[in-house]
Amino acid sequence: MLKSQKQVQFIIDSAGNKVTLKPIEKEDAQNAKDDTNTDKSLENQKKELFALLDEMYSNHDSTNFTPLLKAKKITKTYKQGKKTVTIIKELSLTINPSDFVVLLGPSGSGKTTLLRILAGLTFFDGGEIELCGERITPTSYDERRLAQLRRSRVGLITQQWNLYPRATILENFYLRFSIKNAKNKFSGEKKTLNKFIELLRHMKLKYNLNRMVEHLSLGEQQRLAMVLALIKKPDIILADEPTANVDAQSSQYIVELLHRVSQNGIAVVMATHDVTILNPDMKVFYLGKKP
Repeated sequence: MLKSQKQVQFIIDSAGNKVTLKPIEKEDAQNAKDDTNTDKSLENQKKELFALLDEMYSNHDSTNFTPLLKAKKITKTYKQGKKTVTIIKELSLTINPSDFVVLLGPSGSGKTTLLRILAGLTFFDGGEIELCGERITPTSYDERRLAQLRRSRVGLITQQWNLYPRATILENFYLRFSIKNAKNKFSGEKKTLNKFIELLRHMKLKYNLNRMVEHLSLGEQQRLAMVLALIKKPDIILADEPTANVDAQSSQYIVELLHRVSQNGIAVVMATHDVTILNPDMKVFYLGKKP
C-alpha cells in the first residue's frame, strides 16, 4: 500500500507536458471549484462528456462475444437457522452489446446478490453463466480466472466501490492500472491518464487529485468508482445502485452517462430500486414484487 503522506508530484497533460501538482489542503479542497465549468450550462457539460465518451469508445468492439452475458436458471440459497431460504430461483437472462438492463426491486429482493453472481464475485447453487465467453458454474468456480476476467473486460461499480481508502485519487488510478507513477512515460498510459483526468473534471473531481479517498464524501467516492470503471473501456458494466448517494439532478446525469456508454456498444446492467430513473430504452428485469 502506498503511504498516505506521499503525493504524486506531477502529471502529464494532454500536450505531453509535465504539470506540477500543488498540495491541496483538506479545508481548501472541500471548498474548491472547477472554474472551467462554472460558466457552462449543464447541457453543454453533457455534450462535452458525451463527445469524450464517444472518442474513448470509438474503436471499441464488444461483438466478439454475443451475448456478452448469459445466465441460465441461476439459483441462490442461504441458511437461516435450520431453514434454507431461496433468494434467487432459476433466473435466466441474456445481455447483448449496447443493452441497458435494469434490475429493479425493493431492498432485500436480491438485486445486489444477482449482480455479484453475474460478476463472478458470489458463489451460486445452481445454473450456469457465460460472461464474455467464459463459462461459470458452481462446479467450475475459479476465483483467479474470474478476477482476471473482471480486470480485463468488466467494469464494476459496487456499493463498496473497491477503492483504496488510504491512497489519493491519482494513486487509485495508478494502483488500478499498475502504473507506478507519472515518470513512466509510456504513451498509452499517458493517454489513459489524460482521459481519466478529463472524466474527473466532468464528474467534478479534478481539483481533488491529491486528496485521500477516505476524505471524500460517499457521493465523491461513488463518482470516482464510476470513472475508474469507465476508463478501462470494458465490454460490460455492472453497476449496483449508482444513483443511491446523489441528488436528483446528479442521478439523472449518471443515468444519461451510462446510457451514452451503452450506445457505444458497451452493455450496462444496473441494479436500482428507483423507478423514477427508468426510460423506454431500458430493459427492465423485476425482482420481487412489481412496482
